[in-house]
Amino acid sequence: MLAHIGIQKKFSPDPLIVTLCMTVSALWGNSGIFHLLVDNNIISAAAESRDALFPGLLAISSAFLVIGCVGTLHKKGPLPLLAFALGLANIHVLALFNDMNLGSSGIACNFMIVTVISVYLVVVRFLNILKSKTAFLANRVSSTNNISMNNLIVTGIIANMVSSSVLCGKFVGTTSILFIGQVHWMFTSAMYQIMVFVASFVARDIFHATFFSFLSVLRFAEGYSLLNQPNLSNITSTSSPLQTLPLLPLPFMVVFTILFCCLAFLMFLQNLYIGIYIFLFAVYCATLTLPSGIAHNAPQAVNLVIFITSIIYMFTRLYLSKPDFKISQRNSLKEIIFSCLHFLNIKPTKSTLCSYSATFNFQEVDLIGHAFNSLAAFLIIVETHASFILIMVAGCMVYITGLLSLSAGKTLESSAFIFYGIWWIIWGLVKYVALCMSVKKFQIAVGIICFLILNGFLTVCLITLNRAWFINSLTLEVLLISFLLHTLNILPGETIIAFSILFGIVSFYCFLTALLNGTVQTPHLPWGDPFLKHGLFQQGCMLCPLPAKKVVSIKKIAEIMNAGGVCVIPADIGYVIASACHSPDSVQKVSQINMENTDREISIYITSLTQLQPVKYLLSRELWDFIEGLWQNPVGFVLPKIGGWLNGFGLANSSSLLGSSKSVILYISDCEVTAQIIDLVGPIAVRSLAKGTQILPGQLFPKPLRKVDGILLDMAYASYYEFTVVDCTKMEMGVIDVLKVGSVPKIKVLDVLHTVITREENCINTLDSVDL
Repeated sequence: MLAHIGIQKKFSPDPLIVTLCMTVSALWGNSGIFHLLVDNNIISAAAESRDALFPGLLAISSAFLVIGCVGTLHKKGPLPLLAFALGLANIHVLALFNDMNLGSSGIACNFMIVTVISVYLVVVRFLNILKSKTAFLANRVSSTNNISMNNLIVTGIIANMVSSSVLCGKFVGTTSILFIGQVHWMFTSAMYQIMVFVASFVARDIFHATFFSFLSVLRFAEGYSLLNQPNLSNITSTSSPLQTLPLLPLPFMVVFTILFCCLAFLMFLQNLYIGIYIFLFAVYCATLTLPSGIAHNAPQAVNLVIFITSIIYMFTRLYLSKPDFKISQRNSLKEIIFSCLHFLNIKPTKSTLCSYSATFNFQEVDLIGHAFNSLAAFLIIVETHASFILIMVAGCMVYITGLLSLSAGKTLESSAFIFYGIWWIIWGLVKYVALCMSVKKFQIAVGIICFLILNGFLTVCLITLNRAWFINSLTLEVLLISFLLHTLNILPGETIIAFSILFGIVSFYCFLTALLNGTVQTPHLPWGDPFLKHGLFQQGCMLCPLPAKKVVSIKKIAEIMNAGGVCVIPADIGYVIASACHSPDSVQKVSQINMENTDREISIYITSLTQLQPVKYLLSRELWDFIEGLWQNPVGFVLPKIGGWLNGFGLANSSSLLGSSKSVILYISDCEVTAQIIDLVGPIAVRSLAKGTQILPGQLFPKPLRKVDGILLDMAYASYYEFTVVDCTKMEMGVIDVLKVGSVPKIKVLDVLHTVITREENCINTLDSVDL
């Protein structure tokens, strides 16, 4: 499973293939765990085997059938047959639980089909490898649909189907009881949700990363609840009272309900359908506050609705991931909501049906850490084994968030989250052990003092970040002091409850601020200016990057460039140093910035053919037709400096600074932020920074880069292609040279060239015949 995750982006970008492999891994993994439980006599009777295996296999069989149907509609060759064979084999296993006279020949036949198809696919794969991986390269070029960027989301949906099938089994009659034999389904779902959470972060889809991180902890809590149930062998048939499961901590479910509601409400504003799906989990968490918990009919009924909705969502998402699918732009349902919520200025999204959220970026990963900080703080109110176990789980999620924040380059925030995560893990473990055996209070006090010192250092550092973070860390410091005084029998336990609620509220405010500010343009909740600004700001040595997700920032950068300034902006190939072509002084300033590991050549960026119209008459007809034929593809054209066409861009006095001595590269930009700047400024001259250069808030830039007049920070954009560079200096002779093959294959460039030459020859023949 992990190996496939590692190679999926290189070899198998198709969401259908990823989903099929993940579903198969879930099937074999849980089947192996089931046989281990039987071998160790944890599951012994036939009724127990049915209750342990039936609900999970029912969900996985449904997933296989959905994959088979979508694969058939997409004409995926043998893959739908493989999915159908696995689904029918598991359906036959389910039928055997009701009638043992059916026999296992049907299972054997289906698995024989699976074996033959698997061998066939392995042989085809090795043949493709021997043929220079031509099939793989074709797949990479064709996978450009935004809806399939985060391919593992469907895996998280299948995990929801499995867990919901287990929990609603008693309600629909597929199982007779909830017991320890079903725990492996819940823990497997939790593991898959964590995997999808991290994958969603890597895909810059923070909405789904937040959603699946919540679900992973929820599934673990459900599994822990099932794990503490007595085995069916210990329950006699004469026991008349219904078995009730121990309640999950009430604050845990209340906080989760609020978190899911906030996430669902803001998702409503971007995608109505997924907002409804998330809201079902808020309703489910609310029903878990009932006296009998997951043994009550209400949460089981909600799980049945989630199961059915997950099947529909899975089918829809897989079907819409077809590469040639065109997304409708009708927003009638959303417009009705927006008219009711007119005070919210929603950020525009590219599509209605696409669940990939392009508005979030790496910065908003903090909201996940704040959410679990709030959850752990409210769990302190109830001192039970379940509470301390869940505190440790929440601490693990905060720690993972810290690592992800560190990968985004946020040093202070990541350090704080890593510290918070370690604190919750150790505190939950110590309190859990204290409930089971006697622990010396002096040793606990020494540990708390160590955390007090470390958090005090973090609190001082966070003075330079913003007020919300500082207050959050300061509140935790007060909470740690109350823990210490309570351990030394100086303060009562009610003080800890009061300060933990305070810390939970502050963390929830930080969560809501990150979620709201990353979703809508107005209104915004304030983070607050830092209490103490770093000295480097006052000396002018530190540049403050402007966030590209704000229209005001893009307009500010455009004003600077129109006034002759030089700015660092995001482009298709990474961050570049840019200036307006109509300002010769700024182009000269770009050429004079001396930085190591940067491209010295200055290129020209445009976004529309209309920007070439003023110099069209200076270009040959063949060259114009060639550029027009490759338009809207990521292509760079190496053009000669002859003909005076550069003068039309205002580069008459600075043409010698561009490109090489005889040519310059003209790029067609497809980056949304760059396109907005060019629309306001016109064609721009750019120099690319070193590959992989990151622009981060609060970063100390090298001296040469401090000469720029503005920096635009866009951490939400990722380039999924490379430019194909074509040398057009000999275009008049009908000759081109593909210097670099990127996302546009060489065969397509040659096809366009052939079309242009053929059209030109036909035009010449027509003119000759007219003259005759």
